[in-house]
Parts: sequence; structure tokens; C-alpha cells
Amino acid sequence: MLFWVPFGSAESLRVCYENQSYPPFLLGVETTPQDNPGILLELIQMAAAEVSVDVQFYRRPWKRCIADLEYGKSDALFAAIWKADREKWAVFPKADGRVDSSRSLWHVQYPIFVKRGTALTFDGVNFAGIKFGLSAPIGYVANDKLSEMAALAPGSHDIENGLKLVSLGRMDGYVVETYIGRSTVSTLGLNDSITVLPVPFLEADWFLPVSHNYYQQHQETAEALWSALARVRRDSANALKNKYAVAP
Repeated sequence: MLFWVPFGSAESLRVCYENQSYPPFLLGVETTPQDNPGILLELIQMAAAEVSVDVQFYRRPWKRCIADLEYGKSDALFAAIWKADREKWAVFPKADGRVDSSRSLWHVQYPIFVKRGTALTFDGVNFAGIKFGLSAPIGYVANDKLSEMAALAPGSHDIENGLKLVSLGRMDGYVVETYIGRSTVSTLGLNDSITVLPVPFLEADWFLPVSHNYYQQHQETAEALWSALARVRRDSANALKNKYAVAP
């Protein structure tokens, strides 16, 4: 499904994002609601309008979006957390040689969703009480980090399936962004059986990185778009939170 945002400019940006509904950040799966596409799409739309860029959004599984960016089938993707090895296939906004958090899309936390009464603990560095392992969406930084810690459960599990397994006591925990996790828990009717550990698994910034090819050809546009994102987020974040009923 292609979702066009025309702004009357000759320069365009083809952007891939995940084909999952993750309220309040991404809504819809087969179709994207025009009036309420999600916080992240609205931010990008507003920033693109400021710098007169035509944006063509399309949706794929997350790992396919990464492959499309790497092999030049898209110009940008979201929402990506910076990691050094991701610079092989993407360009992130920088300042003084370091990734520039001020020009990110959104700052997020990834708590660990667990079954109430679990023996699992996390002190910010290490787990204790692992029995079955934990999971996170495949291709996500959280999934990679769990694997590096030898804490990853066998198999791949999307959010709904993962949280159901947690509620049944068949997986120790599931790591996903706070509001996406809360929304899914509520939708599945699992509020009475699932909670979060007090220490988040990770805290990070989401970015809109571009391909190396796009950056080489349109460096000024990419830099301007990232700067516009910072302004839009600063000026519109609270209004967007209210629109999508994001609780504190």
C-alpha cells in the first residue's frame, strides 16, 4: 500500500515503514488512515512540508524495510534506533561526529513486560530468574541485545503472540516500546495478568535515517529535513500526544 503526501516539489523521498499497527505511533496495516495515520507519520509529514519534499510512504516487514534501504529500493525508513553497525546501510543525523538526538523522531523507553508474580528481575545490566527466555520483535535492537545477553527465547515472536506467551507463563518477558506494549496488552485483555519490571530494558531515540545514496545526492535536503523534524517535534509533540490520547 502506498500512502502519498504531495507537497508540490520536484524532489521526492521514498520512505519505508513497518506494516504493523503500533498505536499511537503507527496505525493501520492494509490501509493507512488519512486523518489519523499515527504520531510518527504526522511528524514526518509536517517536517517534509516545511522543506518542500514529496514523501511516498510504503509499508513492509521491518527487516524488508532495512533490506530496501540497504539495496537502494527506498530513500529512508523509520523508526530506527542508532547502532554503529547500522551505519553500514544508513545515514543518521550527526553533530560533532556523534549521532544527534536533538534531530530524532521521538525519545522512547522499552520496558520488560512480564507475567504478574514473575521471578524474573533486571537490574539494568543483568537478568536473574530466567527460565524460558525473553523476546522482542525480530530485527529490533532489543532483540539483538537479548541475543547478545544469551537471554533470547527460541523462535521469533510478534508482539501479540509474545505477550500471550508471557501471560501464559511460557516466556519470561517481552520487550517493546512502552505505549505500543500498553496498547497491545489492553487490546488483548491482559491488563490483569501482565505488568512491567521497574527498570526499563533500554532507552533510546527513534530516527528517520536515509540511505547512503540519497545522502550523497541530497545532503542538504536530508539535513534540512532532520532539522525540521526537531522543530516540529518541539512545537507539536504535546498536541499530537493529546490527539492520540497518549497517557503520561
